[in-house]
Amino acid sequence: MFDKLDTNIIDGMERGLLSSILFDNDSIKQIKENIFSNPQYGKIFDAMIELYNNKYPINEETIYAKIGSTFEQTLLNIYSTNPISHLDSIYNSLVENKFKIYLQNQLKKIATDDLSSLHKLNELEALIQRSKDFKRQEIFNFVDFSQAESKNPSFYLENILPVQENEINIISAPGGSGKSYLSLFLALHFIHAYTPKKCFLWLSEDEIGVSKKRALSLTKIHNELNINNRITVIGKETQVFHFLDKNLNINSNFELMKQQLKDFSLIVLDPLIAFFGADENSNADARYFMSLLNKWCVDENKTIILIHHHSKSSSTNKSSARGASAFIDACRMHYVIEKIENDSQCRKVIIDKTNHFSSDKREYTIKLFDTKIEIKPFESKKGDEELLKDLENAIYNKRYVKINYKATMGDEIYLLKPYKIVFMNENFYLATENPDERYKFTMLRLAQIKSVELQKEQFHHNPDIKEFIKHLQTPFPLYKPQFREHLIKVIVQVDEEKAKYFKLKKYLPSQNIQKENEDGSLIVSFEVTQEREMEEIVKKWIPNMKVVEPLSLKNKIEAELKKYLNPK
Repeated sequence: MFDKLDTNIIDGMERGLLSSILFDNDSIKQIKENIFSNPQYGKIFDAMIELYNNKYPINEETIYAKIGSTFEQTLLNIYSTNPISHLDSIYNSLVENKFKIYLQNQLKKIATDDLSSLHKLNELEALIQRSKDFKRQEIFNFVDFSQAESKNPSFYLENILPVQENEINIISAPGGSGKSYLSLFLALHFIHAYTPKKCFLWLSEDEIGVSKKRALSLTKIHNELNINNRITVIGKETQVFHFLDKNLNINSNFELMKQQLKDFSLIVLDPLIAFFGADENSNADARYFMSLLNKWCVDENKTIILIHHHSKSSSTNKSSARGASAFIDACRMHYVIEKIENDSQCRKVIIDKTNHFSSDKREYTIKLFDTKIEIKPFESKKGDEELLKDLENAIYNKRYVKINYKATMGDEIYLLKPYKIVFMNENFYLATENPDERYKFTMLRLAQIKSVELQKEQFHHNPDIKEFIKHLQTPFPLYKPQFREHLIKVIVQVDEEKAKYFKLKKYLPSQNIQKENEDGSLIVSFEVTQEREMEEIVKKWIPNMKVVEPLSLKNKIEAELKKYLNPK
């Protein structure tokens, strides 16, 4: 007769309501009456109401104190149910369903009662009147548009890098562009400008000590900034979790996190994909994830910054952002970070997308890095600063350098064209062109350079080598003209236990996940200039990684392992 909810659906909805109250006690105010069809749920709810009215916490211990442990299994079932964020709509659906059941029962009663036709008509009239009194939840709350107050969107840090308040903002860039530095820069400026607001950053790819060092560096560069107790940073030491699973179920930890972050106004999550959990290439899944975060922004006045990776390091627009386009489509502000040629200390931040913006300015230059290159203590020696100044001068003015280098077989003297100082594998290297030797391109470790002598002669950059340097992945590259045509494709298999790390991070820029197997393992490809570039990576991940191809690399590593395990 009426379109009523299935009993299993009702049970799930009722458990969801009770679970939500356990995770957020204040949400009980949204449930106006005991509408639970399951008597045990109803008794648990009554206990919750009494505890709340008497200002007691609502948890397993306090509920047991009120009703005893008789309903232990029922409580366990409630605890294992994901909380729901739309309590009011679920509650109203249950109220409506309850009234439909009441109407049906009353109609049956009227039909079977031994009453005169007149009495039955009177009963029906009373029932009709009761149905008119039933308040159905309205979908829309209509407002007289002519009387509505006009309002401009609000921005934090509008003169530094505008971040839209109570909205989702996304920063995207290739790896190594300074995304983490930029997020810390914004957070430090935020706590400086908006006392007493608080900021929370979950930089899940970095140790907290690394983030602290970066923050201290920023405070030295920008003297007005300081670190205080209104900024909270956590890192890879804290186990990351997905807000959604593959079936778009909300993780109960997400509701717990929201509860714990009630006092924070600005929230930074790095990287986006680490918290997603569903199909990153599905626009539908991405929209659902973004709607979840957007509701958090609206309900609790949160401003969220998501750090997102690019799929192609060469691109600088939203189409290059990793995964589904709906991530970018659903945010209010999208920023893209670009490196600035001949200025390693600054980054250009481009506002790639904005729904509202009060200024025409779309590009910002932000200093993120100290001018001084820091060498690790065990590598440092007297004269390092002067040596670095000479190298920087030579690079900037395109002047030859004569270098005294501590090589494996003794000191060597090289006459070189210096192109760039790069940081790889925890060490600094000088990328150079060698005009005389058969090795056209050379990487020299700075710690082993004994002296530098600037020459008067200047040189012109080889465009092929300049482009090659942009694509360096390790300190062991082998340069050849048209290097892209000489790249070696290496394919490895990563087992299920370590697969998550390769989903979250690229260990070389060329890393590409080709396939995810049914057992959870990954087939991953790399493009390198020589096999040596992959050897260290493979050895580091043994026994969780094995080479699929080329066969020459596979055989070489297996032979070295046998030699190590069975020394003669």
